[in-house]
Amino acid sequence: VAMAGSMASMVARHHLELKELIDMKSGDTDEQRAIAFVKDNGLKLFNSNYVRCFITLMPHKSSCHSLAGTPTILRNRPANQFRSEAICASCRASAIQLEHLPHWENALAESNALLDQAKKNNPERLAELRVEVGFAEMAGRIVKALKAKLAGPGHAQMDSLK
Repeated sequence: VAMAGSMASMVARHHLELKELIDMKSGDTDEQRAIAFVKDNGLKLFNSNYVRCFITLMPHKSSCHSLAGTPTILRNRPANQFRSEAICASCRASAIQLEHLPHWENALAESNALLDQAKKNNPERLAELRVEVGFAEMAGRIVKALKAKLAGPGHAQMDSLK
């Protein structure tokens, strides 16, 4: 599965072992076998329109719970009050997949439009938008990585965005 983010690195390292385990499951398609693997192993995946959270695999790496101060033993689902595109995209327990591309394309377009408007109307205050500039850069890297995988052979595994 083509993906970006920190979880992509872990999946890439264990790709062959995971593939063997998933291929042993029952199902007619790769997706059905992957779902069976997830269910049989009691894994919970949390999806949003911008990222998939693998917190049950790596609770100690959860950025939202680190911000919340949650003990690792209680990190069995995302801490929604601390989730955001930027937090989740940089989290070591998450991955951004091709299904998330439309969200990131829209986020990049909106961010660039806001920055363009600021440049036209009040360029001396553009420095105040450094968080938005950083977000636009991150969204741009994500879109570029996802599109590169769309163009690549067989939608190969993506490297980390960090």
